[in-house]
Amino acid sequence: MLERETYRYVVKIIETSNIRVSSILQAPILRMFRLDKLLFPKAIAARNLFIRFVGKLLRDTQKNDRSKRKDLFAILTEAKDPETGLGFNQEEIISESTTLVVAGLSPLCI
Repeated sequence: MLERETYRYVVKIIETSNIRVSSILQAPILRMFRLDKLLFPKAIAARNLFIRFVGKLLRDTQKNDRSKRKDLFAILTEAKDPETGLGFNQEEIISESTTLVVAGLSPLCI
């Protein structure tokens, strides 16, 4: 985002999405009655756009040779539950990665 303008919109969609999240944290009743859908349609659209962005980011990353990299994406991909032996599915990896991106970490390179 610093080097190219292509993805600078992501900062704005995170900000827009956070309006809804912050409101729900302050007044959880909004979520219970799904009032958030009525009050924050732009925030929901922004969240969906952000999730699509992270999904594309991860799909593009998977296309690259990752054999020599040990980053957060590789760790998430290789992680296994010690009891079941199951790993994260693609949706779970996207969900975990959205948190990392918002936190300022890229799951692609640390």
